[in-house]
Parts: sequence; structure tokens; C-alpha cells
Amino acid sequence: MRFSRRGSGGSTVGRVRRRAASALVVLIVAFAGLPWPPSAVGAPVGATGKEPRSSAAPDPPAAIPGDERLPVPAFPDENWIVDPPEVGVDIPEDVPPDQFADALDLLPDKGGPNLDVFAAPNNPGAGHVALLYGDDVNEQKPNGSWGRIDTSFRASGANSWSAQVPGLTLQFPSELAPGAPVRFEIHGVGTMTVEPEGLSGAIHGEVAGSLIAYRDALVDTDLVYSATLHGYSEQVVLKAPSAPSILSYLISAPGLALRLEPTGEVSLLRGAEVVGAIPPALTWDSSDQPQTTVSAYRLEDLGSQGYRLVIEVDPAFLAGAQYPVTVDPSPAVSISSDSSDTYVDSLSPGTSFAGSPELWVSAGTRTRHTFVRFDTAPLQRDDRIVYQGELTLYRTSGAGGANTLVHRVTQAWPSGLTWNNQPTVGEQVGMNDWPCCAGGWMFWDVKPYLQHILQTGYADHWVDYGLRVSTSGTSAYSFRSRDTGTSAAHLNVQLYQIVYNDLPDAPTPDTPAVGFVSENDSPTLKIQGGASWPSDPNGDEVLVQFQISDSATDWTVQHVKWESGWTDERSVVVPTGVLVDGTTYYWRARSWDICASSSQQEPSSLGMCKLTDGAGIKHEQHASAPRALTISLKHFGDDPRYAMWSHDAGNGVTIKVNEANGNLFLDVPP
Repeated sequence: MRFSRRGSGGSTVGRVRRRAASALVVLIVAFAGLPWPPSAVGAPVGATGKEPRSSAAPDPPAAIPGDERLPVPAFPDENWIVDPPEVGVDIPEDVPPDQFADALDLLPDKGGPNLDVFAAPNNPGAGHVALLYGDDVNEQKPNGSWGRIDTSFRASGANSWSAQVPGLTLQFPSELAPGAPVRFEIHGVGTMTVEPEGLSGAIHGEVAGSLIAYRDALVDTDLVYSATLHGYSEQVVLKAPSAPSILSYLISAPGLALRLEPTGEVSLLRGAEVVGAIPPALTWDSSDQPQTTVSAYRLEDLGSQGYRLVIEVDPAFLAGAQYPVTVDPSPAVSISSDSSDTYVDSLSPGTSFAGSPELWVSAGTRTRHTFVRFDTAPLQRDDRIVYQGELTLYRTSGAGGANTLVHRVTQAWPSGLTWNNQPTVGEQVGMNDWPCCAGGWMFWDVKPYLQHILQTGYADHWVDYGLRVSTSGTSAYSFRSRDTGTSAAHLNVQLYQIVYNDLPDAPTPDTPAVGFVSENDSPTLKIQGGASWPSDPNGDEVLVQFQISDSATDWTVQHVKWESGWTDERSVVVPTGVLVDGTTYYWRARSWDICASSSQQEPSSLGMCKLTDGAGIKHEQHASAPRALTISLKHFGDDPRYAMWSHDAGNGVTIKVNEANGNLFLDVPP
């Protein structure tokens, strides 16, 4: 349900109709023998100079302009919401990132290079849910919205296709043949070419978007490539048992070197720096519940910076597999050694794995720690409230059954992070119990950590140096940190899932002005509406509340003398009998956003956004600066503050009228 602010004449909350709230009170006081007005005393009837009254009905009064209408007193039981419930922005926890698009509505205009923003089901249209990626995955479109970086292949000359991805240029021949390899240019680093051996002639390619397929390039084998955000994905599709179980590639890498790591991956190095990697080749079959294995690499140095990379698929696996079988030896590249994720290895203490697509966590003789971090600047705000926050990684292997622990990093990462120079860590901010999860996804609740990071105005704000993941005993786990193109779920498998809220702006007071003296105890309080109505950063609907306190600085229950309910009205009338004559008070208005609306058309069905954050701290609604308001009522009788109309009625009796309040009284001598 939505609230609407009407034009002149006020508005309604929900589908509530306003009662008629105006009244006309006529008081007639007659003094025997005293004609009225005083100027007519002693004058003969008809000598006042006024025309006698007409018996004809008077013309109806003209409509009062909207800006001159008096506010209608509000009835709390109809036009206000009193003590509304607080609700969070509810989404199911541990939602796999690839299911967000199905469960939530994407808001493309609210995203960013490394950020997708969604609306929650209980508050459509308002951005409260974010997926924050470790790398840029989006680009801004001509209409200002954000969408996935275009990795489509386009014709590049007469005999090739090329695709541009962040930091990389991919070039594929229109016909894959000996001497016409795949070219992989890493901007500012170098170039690598890859040519499959054993091709059955010149194989014509088929292009569709970001995918290129070379059908039957080898015996009963298709080679399918796709451009990804971090390189390209290659899937070798073995269509029948007659397909080869051993695959080999000739690789040329001028200025670079290849190295087979103990973890089974092949690192691409520039000097001692790892700038890319080919992870162990994941292999799976086509059964309803696919069987998987990791195919081993063999690397041969051919000299002159040339290499042969051999992939050996386990014959025992193939013997029981359902064809087709897919082998995925997909390279991934990190342009900078200061990457968004990496791991360190106690057995390779001087090696940087910043370009590795695999993240390792293990304990025991071989201890490995994973480090991850994000550019959280797009989500940082002064008063951000974090409701949920999860670190999400995609697990590719795991053994040992021990919990994985997350600690916050407390110093900047060195360039080329290794075991020897790994940064210090502080307190534990998350833990994942084993067994953890289905489908490979692992989640760590890091809500308090994100509250300290994302709320810049937090009393104990932390600088975001990222997180370290570790384990104990003899456990070992691996996580995939880069897109390998094996499924849509692997768009980016290192991310934060964050549910948050931002309170709306404070209302802008209109009248009474600062220091106003009210001559009645039922003043009208008004804020500015229209474009000046409090706006909400997330797009929520906003209600306001008016308050009066006897203190300019203390708005606790002991000092607040009156407050309205929560309403979408821009003015309210303070009920009579609350404010005391001769007393100075202070009034203000504060705002609150709606985080849950209902199909029921009743105010009680609404839920206001929860004020308690991920660290257990309750936030205060934003309020306007207080304005002083003094009550000084008009008094009966002779009042020196106002002009007095008087008439000598004779015999020492004086008739007086108080101009301020219209009181008529007699001054009779003793």
C-alpha cells in the first residue's frame, strides 16, 4: 500500500475518510435596555445609516483558496498511525546469488560498476538489497542504467572476431587451424596465444553473442569458447567415447612464464608476479546428477617461452560417464597484483597468488589463508543501517569437517601479498559451521562488520581492509574466485549480500516561526510539502510526526508534552488543554520511512523501517531543528496590550469592548 500527499484540503492515510471537523459557535449576549452597537445608544431606530435587512437569501460564499484554508484537526484514531510496528527488509537468508534475479526485482538505475541493487518483495520499487562484487561487472548504458559489461564478439577484420573485456582483448580466428591460434592480450602485461593440437583441418567458427564454437575440431569433440569478465572460458565437449581423453595445447607467452603449481593449477607469471592462472580442469558428465572429477595437467617447457599444456582425463571416470563429457580448462587473469582476492601458502611463503582463480583455506602442515576485499565505497553512507550482511564464496572442494572462520584485516595489503608479508587481523567477525551448505555456496554472517564499515558516521567506524578466511585441524577447502563460465552461477563467486536501509531526510518546518507567540493554546504546526517533503534515499514512502517538548534538547518521554501520530499530513492542530499559558515550548517534526506495505487498506497493516542496526545500535529518526513557541493567551477584561473601545452610558457606567477578544464588559463605579 502507498501513501499519497494530496493538494489543498489535506490528505488521507490509507482509505480513511476525514470527519467534518469544523464547528460554528454563536454566542449572543443581551443586555436589557442596551442597544448594540454602542454608537447607536440614544439614536432613533433607523438612524444608524444602515439599510434594513433584505428578506432574500444571501448569495453562497465563494470557495476559499486552498492556501488559505485552515488545517482540519486530526483525529488520531483515523488519520494517524500510533506506535507503528518496526519491520526489517525481509529476504530469505542464504539465497544463492544466481537466484536473486528470480526472487527479487533488479533496479538497474540504482546499481554501479561493482554493484547490483534489488527491491525486496515487501517493499517493491525501493532499493534495499545489494550484491557487491569483488570486481567491476557492470557498465553504464546510454540511458544511465547499469547492466552487465558487454563481452560480445564482433568482427575484427576479414578473418577474426574480437571481444573487449576489462583489461583484456580476446581475438579468435574465423577458422581455427595450425598457425591460427586464439590470442589473449593482457593490457600492459603481454600476449599469450593458445593453439589446440590435433585439429582435423581448418575448423570454421560459429559466433553467437559472447560465444564461439568450433564443431568437431577434434574427433567427436567440440571446442566452445566464451568471453568472460576475466578472460575466456573454454569447454571441451567430448561427444562420444571415441573422443580423445588426452588434450594438448601449444602456448606461446613472450615475456611471460608458465609454472605448474602444487595445487594443480598453472600460473602465468611476469617475473615473480602471478598475473593469471589456468585452474585445474573441472570435468563433468551429462547424467541427471552429474559426476565430476578434476583432470590433471602436465606442462612441458619447449624453450623460447613456448610450452605444451597436456590435459589428461581420468580413463576410469570416462568409463562410467554419460556422454557428452565436458572439460573446462579456463584461464583467468588478474591485471594487478593487488587483486580483490588471493590466498597465501605456508609452503610457498614468498609466492603471490593474487591472480589465482582458486582461493584455498587449509590448516595443519600446509596452512593457507584466503584474503578477500571489496570496494565498499558505493554503499557507504553517514547513517546507513545494515539489516543483513553475508560474505558469499563458491566452494569447489572441501574435506576435514572443521568450521571456517572470518577475521577482519586491520592493515593495508602489501603489493604482491604472500605468506611472509600478509597483513595483521583483528577480531573474528564470522563463522561458518560444517556441514555448511548445498550447491557449493558458503555464507558467513558478517553483519556487524559491515555495519562498522558502511556507516561512515559510526562512532567506531572501521577502515575496510577486507577479510581473512581460515580453518583449523587438518581441513582444506577451495573456493572459486573468478568467472570460469561453467554456469550462470559463476558470474562472480566472491561477493557480499547486503540488506540495508537509510532514514529519510528531516522535514523542513514552515510555521510557526522561531520565537512565535501564540494567543491560543491550540496552535497549528506546519512543515513544507511538495518538493520539500522529506525524501528517502531508497525510494520509500515517508511519514512525519510532530512533537512539542518543554526542552530544546531533550525529547525523551519525560519532556515531550504532546506528539502526533505518524501521518502524511503537512500540518496538524495541537489539541486544546495541553499547552499552558505563559510557558515557552519547542516544536519539531521528524520523519520515518515505510519498509512494509500490505494489500490490506488499513494503517495498522503498515510497518516502519527497523531502527536497530547490525551492531545492535538503535538509530534516531531525522528531525527538524526545534523552534521556540510561547503560549500567551488573551485575557478577559481590560487588557493594556490591546486597544479598548469604550462608551459612557451615563451614571458613571462605562461600556468597554476588548478589541483583542471581543469581550464586552461594564465598568460600574462602587
